[in-house]
Amino acid sequence: MFRFILGLEARGFEIRVVIANDAMIHPCVKSREELLQNINDWYGPFNGSVYHDNDELPKCHFAFATGWQSAYAVRAFRGALFRYYFVQDFEPSFYPVSSEYVFAEDTYRFGFTGITAGGWLADKLRADYGMRTHAVGFSYDRNLYTPRPRRSDVRHLFCYVRPDTPRRAWDLTALTLNEFHKQRPDVALILAGGGIDTGLLPFPAFAPGAISQTELPDLYSQCDVALVPSLTNLSLLPLELMACGVPVVSNNGPNVEWLLNSSNASVIPTNAHALADELVRIMNLPAAEHEILCAKAKAFAASTDWNNEFDKMANILNIAIGRGQG
Repeated sequence: MFRFILGLEARGFEIRVVIANDAMIHPCVKSREELLQNINDWYGPFNGSVYHDNDELPKCHFAFATGWQSAYAVRAFRGALFRYYFVQDFEPSFYPVSSEYVFAEDTYRFGFTGITAGGWLADKLRADYGMRTHAVGFSYDRNLYTPRPRRSDVRHLFCYVRPDTPRRAWDLTALTLNEFHKQRPDVALILAGGGIDTGLLPFPAFAPGAISQTELPDLYSQCDVALVPSLTNLSLLPLELMACGVPVVSNNGPNVEWLLNSSNASVIPTNAHALADELVRIMNLPAAEHEILCAKAKAFAASTDWNNEFDKMANILNIAIGRGQG
C-alpha cells in the first residue's frame, strides 16, 4: 500500500495516513511523530501526515480502506467526498468459517469503490458483491531485482514457504518437493520464508533463515526454477524471481492466472504430482531451452512498470473529481 501512497504523493496528492486502532488486540501506543518516522524509515520519504482514528480528522476528497478492519473506520467517517477500498487479497479466506470471515466479507457490501491488486479481485468483487471496481497491476524494484552471477554449477530449486499461513499451501508444497526430490535428488532445495525446521523434512533442504532484501537477488539468481504456490492472490514474489531470470511454477486458478500464464510461467493443476512433474520437466530441459524460459521470464517482468500503475490509480481518482482523462 505504501508504494502506492508514495506514488500518489509524487503525482500531487496530499496524503494523510490514519491508523485504525484495534485497542483490544493490536493497540497502537506510538505517537503521531513516531509513526511518521517509522513510515519514512521503512518505506522512504513521505511528506504527508499521520493521525490516530480517534483524532479529529480533516475533511478529504478520498477516504481509503486498506484492509477489512479499517473498512469499518472508513464507513463511520463522514468527512470524505468519496470512499474507496484498496483490496489486496480476498481477506475472508484468511480465516475459517467464523465471525472474522463474516466481518471481513461484509465490508465488500459497504458501497465503496474498489481498487484492487490485480484483475482477479476486481472481477470477483464485482461479480459476487456488486462492487464497482478498478484493477491496478504489479511490478518490481528495478534497481534491486536483476540477475546476478552464478557461483557454482550446482542446480537449485527455490521455494517460498510460510507454514503458518494456510493460504500459501505448505502441505501441498511439502508433498510436491518430496515427489520432486525422488526424481531429481541431485537438485538442492532452498526454502525461504521462515518457520521451517529442515531436520523434520523427509528430504534434504537448505533454509537460509532471515536474510535482507538486498541479498535476495543473489539468492534467486542461483536457482534454476522456483515453486511459488498461492491459494489466494499472488504476491510480488513471482515478478521479483522472474526479473532475476528464474522460471516460475505456480498452481492454476484465476487468483494466479490474472498475472501468470503459459506465455510467461508454468501454471499447473493444483496437485503435488502435477507440480512436481513440471518442476522435473524444467530441470531436465537442455540448456538452450532452459535459457529461453529464463529470457521469457525476464522479458515479462521487464514489461511491467510501477509508474504505469501509479498513473492508473491517480487517473481513477482524478476522473472521480473531474480532473482525469477518461
